Amino acid sequence: MKFLKMPYVRNILSLGLVLMVFMSSFSVAVGQSLSSNINNDNSTISSSSIAEKLHDKGNTEKNLERYEAAIEYYNQALAIDPKNIAILSDKATSLSRLDRDEEAVEHYDKILAIEPKDTFALNSKAMHLYILGKSEEAIENSDKVMTTLEDIDYIDYLENKSIIFSKSGKQEEAMRYQNMISRMNITNILALNIKALSLFDSGKYEEAVQYNDKILAVTSGYVQGLLTKGVVDPELREREEELDYYLEALLNKGVALSESGKYKEAIEQYDKALSIDPRYSLALYNKGRVLDELGKYKEAIEQYDKALSIDPNDFKALNNKGLAFSHLGKDKEAILYYDSALTIEPTYLFGVVNKGVSLYNLGKNKEAIEYYDIALSTDPNHTDALNNKGAALDHLKLYQQAIDLYNRVLDIEHNNVFALNNKANSIINSNQPDQQLLTTAYRYDDNGVQHFEGAFHLFAAIGETVSDQVNPQQAFVFYIEALDVSPNNVKLWTNYAIALTKLGQMPEAIQKYDKALAIDPGYTKALCGKAEALDSFGRNEEANKLREKVSTENISCKNDQTPDNLLNELKEDYQRGPISDAV
Repeated sequence: MKFLKMPYVRNILSLGLVLMVFMSSFSVAVGQSLSSNINNDNSTISSSSIAEKLHDKGNTEKNLERYEAAIEYYNQALAIDPKNIAILSDKATSLSRLDRDEEAVEHYDKILAIEPKDTFALNSKAMHLYILGKSEEAIENSDKVMTTLEDIDYIDYLENKSIIFSKSGKQEEAMRYQNMISRMNITNILALNIKALSLFDSGKYEEAVQYNDKILAVTSGYVQGLLTKGVVDPELREREEELDYYLEALLNKGVALSESGKYKEAIEQYDKALSIDPRYSLALYNKGRVLDELGKYKEAIEQYDKALSIDPNDFKALNNKGLAFSHLGKDKEAILYYDSALTIEPTYLFGVVNKGVSLYNLGKNKEAIEYYDIALSTDPNHTDALNNKGAALDHLKLYQQAIDLYNRVLDIEHNNVFALNNKANSIINSNQPDQQLLTTAYRYDDNGVQHFEGAFHLFAAIGETVSDQVNPQQAFVFYIEALDVSPNNVKLWTNYAIALTKLGQMPEAIQKYDKALAIDPGYTKALCGKAEALDSFGRNEEANKLREKVSTENISCKNDQTPDNLLNELKEDYQRGPISDAV
């Protein structure tokens, strides 16, 4: 466990979302007329003609971005021709523009009930499921697209559909199926992209990297041709769209690598993108974020400045530039950039919280709390604002109020390490009983099973209290966690050894005493404890030599092997820190 000694940066990286690009391209490709029944009956033709006129009016409204009006016309058209895929698709696109994603999914389902092999609808449905946070379902639909495209009979199927409609005089419908053939490569890229993004959101970063690599493999031929021939080549002009997908795959691969902690590899991807397009602001932005992670704050600022030279109103870049200054200990400068970000986007909560963090760093706890309260007035469950407000209250010695806020965080996120650690700190600072401190580690899952989470290093400081009041094996977890943070604490190693001795685990106890003595060869309690453990094996001669070392200092070994109380000593190792956000 690593305790937060400095502001913890929660990095929310910027993915290159190809999704918005393909949504508009689908509306062009799918926005053709297709009746479900090819019929020469005059009454049907008449109804179809009315439906198409309403459809055209809807499209006019949609092109003018009057989506509500467009939907009204589409509804009238669908009342006449409810299985017209083109109308359903255009209505779904308009719903999407209004962020009515669930309704859009319903309409793509209607299309797929009519035409299960419609890869445009499958991809669009996958996109909206991704936006709705349904990553697994998005992946399932993306896989359906790829499986359909891999079917060797799929092109023949589309060709036959096109011929049928062409012979019936429905040229637009025939062209729609031809478009599906001509855009198979792009459709495949989009499916790969949605799956990569969905895997990323599911925390499966290595798999996300693999799918971005597939996109790069598909588009690399175009990019190589572009670099050697230039866009003057007629064939390359027709495939110019692939460059965007190639760049975004490099970006998204970099983001996934970064989330896996592979920062240098991530920078390589951003640099590849920037070698093709030096003004690719998302690559500049994300490269800055990674450099910040590597502690290269000045270099990070350079990247943010480049991004801001392209878009001076990029409030997220302003926010992260502020963070870099904060990491350099220049919180006054950082506040200037947070203020700039908030001038552009006053409701930007990351900027609000970060300004509070810098005020906290400057010792202005009351002012910091004001900003955390602004964030909480918008989002009462904003855990970073709650945690940081708790830290500020603790500095103001309002310990119980701080504890109450940490409890609110733990109700939202049961394993929030920051809240667990700082709750323990506030309990210690308020001089509440050790037993209450101990119980702050107790958490219960849905089945009522008890777990210990976070703040173990502080509980270890209680020493004998831990060993006596919980299962000894669980007590060892406290010591292990404590030593992860404070590995050179001779007293902590000795306390651990004493607990093992009490359980009769002498070989393990001797090992821990040796750890303590490697740090401080003359530490009396470790020498005496090891001597006692050696006696239990009949190794009296070795034990007596250890006691002689003690006696030369005019001290004698006593039978009392009570663990040292390290509470105040360990507290110095674990300084609380505010949480700041990069987005």
